[in-house]
Amino acid sequence: MRRIDIGKNDDAVEWMPGAILVVSLLLASFLVVSINTNGVNTGIGKGDMAPDFTGLAHLPGNDTADWFSYRLYEHLDMNWSGNHSEGVFTIIEFLDTDCPYCWNSAGKLSSLNSQLIDYGVADRVQFIIIAVQLPIEGHTSSIEEIVAFQEKLPHGGCFSDSKDCSTRPGESHPGLYVDDLSNEIFRKYSPKGTPHYMILKPNGIVGWDGQQDTLDEIGIELTNLICKDGGDNQLCSQVSGV
Repeated sequence: MRRIDIGKNDDAVEWMPGAILVVSLLLASFLVVSINTNGVNTGIGKGDMAPDFTGLAHLPGNDTADWFSYRLYEHLDMNWSGNHSEGVFTIIEFLDTDCPYCWNSAGKLSSLNSQLIDYGVADRVQFIIIAVQLPIEGHTSSIEEIVAFQEKLPHGGCFSDSKDCSTRPGESHPGLYVDDLSNEIFRKYSPKGTPHYMILKPNGIVGWDGQQDTLDEIGIELTNLICKDGGDNQLCSQVSGV
């Protein structure tokens, strides 16, 4: 099988691992889930079942005040066959609109989505961006700021009030944003910092925990998952050399 990289962005900012903003790990008790996950642990490591969460969500194009209730497990397929040529994979990113590293990497997901469209597999992926507010001086966000960051709208509060959200790298982000200014979901998942990237299989099992994705590998890992069992699409055909 030939591997191709649909996510490498030559114009992307390089991130030094030592420069990533890291917050203290929060202790969490691992629960056991029993619904079609073979009793695997709940967590964010590869092979774990991603924790469920409920929050208010916003889709691009909706009014700033138009948020709706969203629960992760209601948008997963707990009866997924395990055939990677079927089902919808989920990309999760934790970000803080005042985080400089989140700002610099903001073009990653919109670039990836454009390539998924080009390869005819956009319907195989859903994006969930969880907007948090880290307990750091200068990190004060709002619903208005979250939507402005999501859609690149005029708002002067991004990057610790030093930049207008409309000037961030990349295009309007695909998928939905979840309001986690309370950090409730962040504490449940306990990532090391922001940004933090994950890919879930259609049934919610973590297929890849990329953390800050300093090597810009999210596209490679997503390709490997989608095309693991082949597939009738341009991406998997190119991977297999057909």
